[in-house]
Amino acid sequence: MGPQFIRFEVYGRVGAHHKNSRRRKRSMHGIAAEQVREPHACPHLADPKPHIQRFGCDPRDAVAFADELGRQAVDVRGRRLRCDAPIILAGVISWPEPLAPCLDDAEAMSRWAAFRDDSIAWLRQYWGDHLMSVVEHIDEAQPHIQFIAVSHLDADRRLHLTRIHPGLRAGQAAAERGGSKREQKKAHQAAMKQFQNNFYYDVASRHGLKRLGKKRQRFERNEWMARKADAEALAEAGRRQRAEAIKLVEQAEFCANETIALVQQDARVQIDAAKAETESRVAVVKEKATRYANNVATEFAALQHKLQERDATISAQAEEIEQLREALRRHEATPGLP
Repeated sequence: MGPQFIRFEVYGRVGAHHKNSRRRKRSMHGIAAEQVREPHACPHLADPKPHIQRFGCDPRDAVAFADELGRQAVDVRGRRLRCDAPIILAGVISWPEPLAPCLDDAEAMSRWAAFRDDSIAWLRQYWGDHLMSVVEHIDEAQPHIQFIAVSHLDADRRLHLTRIHPGLRAGQAAAERGGSKREQKKAHQAAMKQFQNNFYYDVASRHGLKRLGKKRQRFERNEWMARKADAEALAEAGRRQRAEAIKLVEQAEFCANETIALVQQDARVQIDAAKAETESRVAVVKEKATRYANNVATEFAALQHKLQERDATISAQAEEIEQLREALRRHEATPGLP
């Protein structure tokens, strides 16, 4: 397997001038246009194919967001940020195997897919919420992904690229310690080397990629072959580990589903029992309520009957009293009666 390839650069809203030249470097808008395969931005491709969005937003949206931050940002003196000041970080991670054989070989394509997914997971862990977009391209010599990271705008309206660029961060730290320009440069280079090492140990080595190419290391053939065998063995171990992890995840999911099914079944039994008990209690309450209502109705009817009898008695007594009064009036009206 070939060496790893991961690199990134910073870009501004307008490309900065090349040193001692009127030509400008690429702008972040040009980078986004190339990533989404806009026709004017990829003349190097005979047959450009649409990008595949693997994480985050469309590169154009990421750049538009960064552009708005750049318009709001100020420099250390509080002045508006220059249009060519770098405000995004964009990079690429490539797979060393040529694309054409991969397209015809399912196993080779699965190796690239595994490396791609691990690389994206590493980018997300390394840059956190600064990582805004990752796209995949399968229309160049090697399959690869391209990514964009954007710094946050501080309360003082500063965009600090040192938060997302390890080299700039190390250089600034050296400057704050009073280091010379040379020391700052060395710190920058050491940080970038460490960045490459981190990616190698965390991702590339697990897929059989080498840290450096053969020309850079200049090993004797026997040592080179031994290192190649070690890298392939490491990659095979990584594949076995991945397969075992997938198997364990599947077993865990199966056990979890079984547990959930048992819990649901037990819950249904408990629910049915509770429902039956509730229905029984409701029936008892209904029966008691019916008996009580019947008793109340009977008592009410009896009371009503008593009231009717009492009303009849009162009416009879009133009629009798009226008759007595009438007799008394007649007696008083007849003279000579004792």
